[in-house]
Amino acid sequence: MDLPSIPIKKLLYRFGWPGEEISKDIDAVQLSSTPPYFIISIYDESDFSLIQEFTLPRNTYLAHHYFVDEKGLNLFPMHPENPEFNEDEW
Repeated sequence: MDLPSIPIKKLLYRFGWPGEEISKDIDAVQLSSTPPYFIISIYDESDFSLIQEFTLPRNTYLAHHYFVDEKGLNLFPMHPENPEFNEDEW
């Protein structure tokens, strides 16, 4: 997935769960550690105005595995339910 390029350096990233009905047999701890998908909201750090918001593809990225560098936000497609993820390649 190609994420948009945003030329602003001072950004605030917020990861959020969009919410949905979940069955009672789902383990809440597992859901919180590897949510199937999440929303990233990007704010201007100077005035907290929302620049962009988007939902990431289901079962692709982990909300807790990322870093920010001079190029921006870096996410890893390491979700355990991602059929294309091969841990031997990491």
